[in-house]
Amino acid sequence: MRKIDGTATISIEEFDELREHEKWFNELRSNVRGLVEKIDTEQYDREMKKIDDMGDVTDEEIDRLVKKAAGTLKITVSDKIIRKLIREYIDEEKSDVHYAVSEMTNKELEQIPLFLDGGQQDFQKIIKEKDKEIRRLKKQVGDLKNEMSYMHNPLAISDRHEMGG
Repeated sequence: MRKIDGTATISIEEFDELREHEKWFNELRSNVRGLVEKIDTEQYDREMKKIDDMGDVTDEEIDRLVKKAAGTLKITVSDKIIRKLIREYIDEEKSDVHYAVSEMTNKELEQIPLFLDGGQQDFQKIIKEKDKEIRRLKKQVGDLKNEMSYMHNPLAISDRHEMGG
């Protein structure tokens, strides 16, 4: 913002309103500053070390590799601060559910899972993979149960066949 020298005349009401806005902005800023709890740079540091160890590389290639390495950072955000911001800034008039969320206690709001917009695709991918694994294991259990049922009496197959069943 560019600073302008000089003076301005405003009403006391406008001045009080500006003070309220400043107070709100400062509170919001202090809340948001605690949003990022930590940044895991382990993989990023390894990638950067590889880049440092490279010989003659063009500036464009280094820039591309640094951006790729930045994709390995893992940022942990504070769910408490996110929940506080949700309750404080949710649009209560959007729906009855929005209003209900704004009225929840801390304990009630903690029971609701949070999803990051970009991360939801990864979450759905994980669910699909787990679902495939569960189906495979269920089939395997069924096959093993079937196999075990004939282990007690190996002649049970021939008995059923002879009886026409």
